[in-house]
Amino acid sequence: TTIVSFLPVFTMQAAEGKLFRPLAFTKTFALVASIVLAVTVLPALAHTVFRRYKTEPFGKSDPRLYSLRTWSTPLLIILAGAIIRFYFNQVPGFWLMLVGITEGLVLALKVVFAERRKVIDTIKNILYAALVAYLLSSIWMPLGVERSTLTNFFFVALLAGVLLGFFWLVIYFYERILRFCLRYKLLFLIFPIALIIGGYNVFRHTGQEFMPSLGEGSFLLMPTSMPHSGMEENLRDLKLLDMAVNAIPEVETVVGKLGRVESPLDPAPISMYENVILYKSEYKTDEDGHRLRFKVDEKGEYLRDEKGQLIPDPHGQYFRQWRDHIRTPDDIWNEIVKATKLPGVTSAPKLQPIETRLVMLQTGMRAPMGIKVRGPNLKDIEAFGLELEKWLREVDGIKDASVFSDRIIGKPYLLIDIKREQLARYGLTISQVQRNIQAAVGGMKMSETVEGRERYAIRLRYPRELRDDPEILKRIYIRTAAGNQIPLSEVAEIRYEAGPQSIKSEDGFLIGYVLFDREPEYAEVEVVHNAQKLLEEKIASGELTLPPGVSYRFAGNYENQVRASKRLSIVLPIALMIIFLILYFEFKSVPVATMIFSGVFIAFSGGFVLIWLYGQDWFMNFDLFGVSMRELFQMQAINLSVAVWVGFLALFGIATDDGVLVATFLRDSFKKNRPDSIEGIREAVVEGGKQRVRPAMMTTATTILALLPVLSSTGRGADIMLPMALPSFGGMLFQTITMFTVPVLYSWYHEMKLKASSGTGFFRKSAPLLLLLALPVFMQAQPLDSLVARAERENLQLRSGYRQYLAKAEKPQQLSEWPDPQLNLGIAPLPIETRLGPQWVKVGASQKIPWQKSLDAQAGQAESQAMAAYYQWENSKLNLTFFVKRSFLQYYELYRTRELLERQLELYHSLERLSLARLENGRSEMSEVLRIQLEISRLEKELELLPQREQAPLAQLNALLSRPPDSPLEIVDSLDFAVLPFNGDSLKSPQFLQQHPYLEALRQQQEASRRALEINELAARPDIVLGLDYLFIGQRNDADPQGNGRDVIMPRAGISLPLYRKKYGAKEREETYKIAALEDQKSQALYQFEAEISAALAEYEEARLSRELYTELHKTTQSTIELLTASYSSKGSGLDEIIRLQNQLIQYERMLLHALVQSHLAKAKLERFIPEAQ
Repeated sequence: TTIVSFLPVFTMQAAEGKLFRPLAFTKTFALVASIVLAVTVLPALAHTVFRRYKTEPFGKSDPRLYSLRTWSTPLLIILAGAIIRFYFNQVPGFWLMLVGITEGLVLALKVVFAERRKVIDTIKNILYAALVAYLLSSIWMPLGVERSTLTNFFFVALLAGVLLGFFWLVIYFYERILRFCLRYKLLFLIFPIALIIGGYNVFRHTGQEFMPSLGEGSFLLMPTSMPHSGMEENLRDLKLLDMAVNAIPEVETVVGKLGRVESPLDPAPISMYENVILYKSEYKTDEDGHRLRFKVDEKGEYLRDEKGQLIPDPHGQYFRQWRDHIRTPDDIWNEIVKATKLPGVTSAPKLQPIETRLVMLQTGMRAPMGIKVRGPNLKDIEAFGLELEKWLREVDGIKDASVFSDRIIGKPYLLIDIKREQLARYGLTISQVQRNIQAAVGGMKMSETVEGRERYAIRLRYPRELRDDPEILKRIYIRTAAGNQIPLSEVAEIRYEAGPQSIKSEDGFLIGYVLFDREPEYAEVEVVHNAQKLLEEKIASGELTLPPGVSYRFAGNYENQVRASKRLSIVLPIALMIIFLILYFEFKSVPVATMIFSGVFIAFSGGFVLIWLYGQDWFMNFDLFGVSMRELFQMQAINLSVAVWVGFLALFGIATDDGVLVATFLRDSFKKNRPDSIEGIREAVVEGGKQRVRPAMMTTATTILALLPVLSSTGRGADIMLPMALPSFGGMLFQTITMFTVPVLYSWYHEMKLKASSGTGFFRKSAPLLLLLALPVFMQAQPLDSLVARAERENLQLRSGYRQYLAKAEKPQQLSEWPDPQLNLGIAPLPIETRLGPQWVKVGASQKIPWQKSLDAQAGQAESQAMAAYYQWENSKLNLTFFVKRSFLQYYELYRTRELLERQLELYHSLERLSLARLENGRSEMSEVLRIQLEISRLEKELELLPQREQAPLAQLNALLSRPPDSPLEIVDSLDFAVLPFNGDSLKSPQFLQQHPYLEALRQQQEASRRALEINELAARPDIVLGLDYLFIGQRNDADPQGNGRDVIMPRAGISLPLYRKKYGAKEREETYKIAALEDQKSQALYQFEAEISAALAEYEEARLSRELYTELHKTTQSTIELLTASYSSKGSGLDEIIRLQNQLIQYERMLLHALVQSHLAKAKLERFIPEAQ
């Protein structure tokens, strides 16, 4: 997603493309390199570095303590630091050696204080964090070089501590916050929705510009003089400007220019000056731009040598080259403006050389903002431009002093109008008169002078004071045909007329410019819109008249901004759509991809919220260590420019990372737990979120901490980097919310699916009626179905089978890829002499080229084996369902039997009380009482035996549910006689039975064997190995052959010859036998299935007939018992018959219960062959 997010940058054109396209290439190459590093180097490095932590801690007497391998890490770090210190750079080498020594000391302390290893590790981490903060503060110096390194260190530690503390609090309270959010989803979602709405509102009201001004370290002063000013006056003004600017202490050099060079790209008149001003850096630096320190005395005064030069001192102080009241380059520009106020010279907008050249090449104007006026003639263009100048001064956001319209017709031209009638009177021609005028004004070549290799013409003409005076020119004498002399005034009229100093045109139209600049707090687009609105209002009211044939349009950076915005409006949605498609292809779910993609909107809003905060005066308006935080982080109004959009593009690429992490583990958590209730869903969400909160916060923290130096940078390019970094900083800061939005949305989505599947939404609306109507069915189906669902979820053997399928499903991808390349390195301690020199090192690489069909066959075989495992798991699930139902039904029959016996026992207790009452009245004998008591004793003994008989099916059921054997089971339902929802004869159809998972698994095993035959056939082909060796050859000193010391590149190829072919024949026979054996198993399984189905149908039919028989007998016996009981109560006869019939009635009820259980058991057996029934 990060690489895709930079695709719009590759489509940028013109200036923005040249500026940001290298950035996109650099970041893309870096990401690709990081991917390669993460796939190749990091796993091996992590195995090497972290494997020692898997062993137990060792003590002083452990032999591993004296092993070189134990101390290899600190020794290698020290060695690397020493090499860097003595051969490259002292400072990083010293710190690396210090790290190595620290690692050695920590390892030694762990041996001495083995019981406090965690404390030692904590102290080590704190020391490393302090070291990194110190190095960062010494290089970054965020508070400025005026503050000490210790002060900067405390500031960096405080800043990093606050940010890391915030992320630690998120990690620590994550579970509690997430549970609260899951419980009150709507209340929580109000916050991200409000954030998105607020960010969008800021986006709509943020000013727009093409590009923030890039500090070039120089200014371009471009004032203009009067159009009729001459060369001498312009040269004098140019020298005065150079002298005035050069007198400013902060200016290093200034170079002035007037006029134009011999190029059509520089159509500048001599009245336009260009002064390139290079100002000094704030602190004295070396050639690489690094600040230098110089020696100072005890009073803080800088010391100088005998030549007056500062004395370098690595422990001294930085030398500031600006005066105290000069804080920013803008202050230097204000000094330049004050010093360059000359009579007859206009003011100039703040320009920079490179920026201005780009604007002039793109638009032809010498200012970043302006209006191009087109018209049929220069007079109308100038008049309308002056009107625009007057009204533009009233526009909000435009600097009054910067508005300037071209004075096109302002240069005096000497016009000599020859009168042809007078020429005819004196017999003169026009060419004769023009030769005299040319000789006097333009000059006549009299001779040449040679100076070295150069030749110069010697011309004769009137001096300037005579050439510029029309009255003197009128006295030029012209010889007539008659030989007389007449003054020029007799045949010509001489006068001055105003004309254009230059004529500009575009697209065939005459054109003039009206230049202006904006106030710092206004954006370019906002200023242009304000100006356009005002001009349209003035034209509509008649205060501004647009002459016929005259038109105008705004130009400058505004045009670039419009062009860049149009292109971004096309490519940016395409990039976002590609990111969404990547998420969809990964999760195969539009809702899940949308949940993750919501992180883009949150990050987008977070970036704009921070941009809005930067423009608020109250935000961060406090001092810390005597430094204003707003000045430190350069907080000002940020306009929406191409640089800001590039920052957002970088943000969009990483905005979904946290969501992908969380959603991946949520998906795994749901696969593992398979929740079937709302509480289960929320627990699964919490479990998945907790596993990824720390890595997500770590990536977010590293991104934010890495951007902190950019936010406070003040060097070259900081004007562009700050707008680029702000969206990423603000977006990633608010991106933390994604750690809660994705789990909440994920939970909500699955809760809605659960409610939709169970119909709870409609159930709540009509609960009273549905409860009464559906309670019997609900009480019948729910407990057994819930036991089956729990068994499918909790049974460890079934879970193991599914994980075996998942493991085998990963195999095809492993087998479809090429084998890893092999790298070889050979070093000759004693060089091998060759004709070209000694061979020292040999580096080689080789790659085995497999047959693509072989890879496809191997992947196909693995896929068939995986599908076989899947169908075996499906078959195991069917068997598990049957075993759960069988154990439940066995327990259910015993449980209901106990209820029947307890009811029978209660009946006998009633008869006993009746017999005792009759015995007291003398109406009965003691034998009747004893007879009843004997039956009571028999029933009590039978009830005592039932709990022992219940233990076997209960223990088996608990084992299937993966819970302790003595876990109780509560029977709350009452089963009705089972009804078969299918035709029994159709179950015996071979076409129907062929769909059984067991048979599907056998077919997949046959397919795997067929693939093995294909692999065996392809394995008989020769394998090809390609390689390349590079030989490092040293130079020979005893001879100088051609190519002495030249390295050698040697391609090589290899091929395997399958000469021993018996193994291929044996493999073919093996797989053929497997296929035949599996076919026999399929046939036998079909016979077995038909037999089991027939037996189950017979059992069901027997249960149905038994139910009809015993139901009728139960009714008859019950009626007889009622009659005999009434007779016994009145007459005292028939007790024995009552007892006999009562026992017979209980037997009928038990037979009915058995028939009911048998019907459900037969149905369960049949359902083993109907996967859809589950």
